[in-house]
Amino acid sequence: MNERIRELADSAAKYSAVMAMKSDESANELFVEHLVRSVVQECVRRIEGCSINPTQYEFDRDRVFIEGYNKAIGKSASQVLLHFGINN
Repeated sequence: MNERIRELADSAAKYSAVMAMKSDESANELFVEHLVRSVVQECVRRIEGCSINPTQYEFDRDRVFIEGYNKAIGKSASQVLLHFGINN
């Protein structure tokens, strides 16, 4: 397992232990929910990080392409959140 997954799982374990004491929800359910939310949000941040700054291109056709590309990146990120039912 990748180190980042371990870090997210550790964070989810701490979160679920604390939140289970404050509510009547199962610590296991809270753990799974928090871990999945964290992994999906991290994936979305990676997708969004693929956007390109259009101001660095001097030709309009390049700018138009980049703007379309960036819209597709944004749409992809939104669709991942929607697919997993996560509100950012």
